[in-house]
Amino acid sequence: MRTNAALALAFTLVASCGSRRGAATDAATDARAPTRPSAVAVQLAPALDGWRIAATLYPGSDPGVGVVLVHQLGSNRSEWGGLIARLQAGRAVTALAIDLRGHGDSTVNPRDERVTWESFGTDRERWAGAALDVVAAVQYLRTAGAQRVVVVGSSVGASAALMAATGALGAYTLPPGAEVDAVAMLSPGVSYRGLDLREPMRVYLATQRPLLMLAGDRDEASVEAVAQLAPRSAERVEVEVFAATQGHGVALCNTVPARWERVDAWVRRALNLAPAQPPRPIPHDV
Repeated sequence: MRTNAALALAFTLVASCGSRRGAATDAATDARAPTRPSAVAVQLAPALDGWRIAATLYPGSDPGVGVVLVHQLGSNRSEWGGLIARLQAGRAVTALAIDLRGHGDSTVNPRDERVTWESFGTDRERWAGAALDVVAAVQYLRTAGAQRVVVVGSSVGASAALMAATGALGAYTLPPGAEVDAVAMLSPGVSYRGLDLREPMRVYLATQRPLLMLAGDRDEASVEAVAQLAPRSAERVEVEVFAATQGHGVALCNTVPARWERVDAWVRRALNLAPAQPPRPIPHDV
């Protein structure tokens, strides 16, 4: 099982590679020159309630910053390819994509039983546990040295991201080293799977942390959520509802890849990094 040692090794390789840049004879002519690992499979420390959460780490150039990626219902951590490609371009940003409980490779509960999300039914408490998965991911990056951490969530993953960022963890208390500096929400919902976000959003907005909310105008639930949850006049809030768009979650950006550039640029600003490249105008769906 790989733990934070894998992350430390990854960043060691990055530093070694970075020290060679600018030399006339670097990796292009030296087959022994190390390269940044493109992906490292990791197993996070158990969530607060004991669930085992699988993840993939994409090491960046700076261990002091990182982003957690939280997928939508019925998906897994592989859905983030479009955004990861941009985060890894130029000055690469460390990304940790997780499988929420009951999804992908995170299907072993605290009793060592195999459980998938379909069995959660309408049990709000079981869905609310997803926020604990996000907390475990944030702790992983912070333990490895991240001073700033952003969370990007898709659909119900966005709900889990906001709940983790505000400590809306039910019977559990947000532990030290699990602080979230900014949240991006793709196709959010007011109460997906019974997870009511109105109070968590009120708490989040009061902290004046950066918030990004994106939705397609043909996704009625997400348009309603954007209208209810985050006034556009709120401090440090960016909201965009794309016209003539019906994509949901990551599909919102996969159908128009330039939208991933918008998300990448926002993440870098939230992490106090220089942009990888100026974002291009974002067209509507055809």
